[in-house]
Amino acid sequence: MSDTKKAHEDHLKKGLEYDEAAHAHAASGKVDAAADAARRAIEGDEKAELDKARAKAAKHAAEHDPLEKHDPNVPV
Repeated sequence: MSDTKKAHEDHLKKGLEYDEAAHAHAASGKVDAAADAARRAIEGDEKAELDKARAKAAKHAAEHDPLEKHDPNVPV
């Protein structure tokens, strides 16, 4: 078997494994709990800290990407 064909088959196998794991994780109920925790953080006491971190990350990204047009003062 050629290296290219083996790499392709490995890639397909890993993709299927990822899909199965993603479906299992979604079905586990952990996704809803994590989404609720994130929503509480965004809407609650952590909002100011998260907004500050987003602005810092956007500024950092803009410094490294001259095509970045995102306003760091506007949350994503």
